Amino acid sequence: MELHRLLQNISSKELTQTLRAAFAPYSEHVDITGSEPQALVTLINLTYKRKDIKDLTSVSVAKAALRDEQHLKTCIDEVKWYHTHNLKYPDIRVSHQRLLAHVVDDGLRVVSSASYPTQFGWSHNSAKINHAKLFLTGFVWRGEYVCLAQLLAEQEGFWVARFRELGLLKKDVVAVCEQIAAQLPSEDLPEQISNYTPQLLIPIEHDYLSISPVVNHCVLAALQMATRSGFLNMGSLNTIAQQMWESCQARWAAE
Repeated sequence: MELHRLLQNISSKELTQTLRAAFAPYSEHVDITGSEPQALVTLINLTYKRKDIKDLTSVSVAKAALRDEQHLKTCIDEVKWYHTHNLKYPDIRVSHQRLLAHVVDDGLRVVSSASYPTQFGWSHNSAKINHAKLFLTGFVWRGEYVCLAQLLAEQEGFWVARFRELGLLKKDVVAVCEQIAAQLPSEDLPEQISNYTPQLLIPIEHDYLSISPVVNHCVLAALQMATRSGFLNMGSLNTIAQQMWESCQARWAAE
């Protein structure tokens, strides 16, 4: 799905709803290459509640959002809750923890995040969900799946320029980049296991090994997209889950 085609073929009356769906996490990844200014305006405007924004393509609204220091700060603050693995699944009572981890591809022929590019999820106060969308929403750019948090953490010059076009001074954009980079390290592991995190006790010789399963965000997202598209149903998901569990058991037994 290419953004420039959506902008050309969808009537202005339907465009806002179409853009909401295009940038939703359950949709096919939208390619914004060549339509970066329009994509940025859309992402900024998605930080508002539906009732407060009628036109996601409004440049004036996007510029006002960036001038609103508190609004922008709230968006930046949500970066510290981005994760690669959702510790709140399956128990939302897990709090004040997040997990950022690199993909480990050890050649196992199982469903895993090794088949996908790095992708971030978010779990925090649901009232802040819209603020999280600006830097978190994923898209395809120049052939790669990325989000603004990744690009700005590296001070990608192209995107620094796009923010400047919307009225921010270069020093202010760089400050945003530095704040995002500080809250998005390459790794972030919790120092302890939450009382609400499930644990598996595995007998090893005369002792037990405790393992806490964590769910990778991009795998969850891929499964959600597949189910919404009709490629999978709950029966298929249960089969996949059983196969993954059996593979893990076999690996643990071998070790």
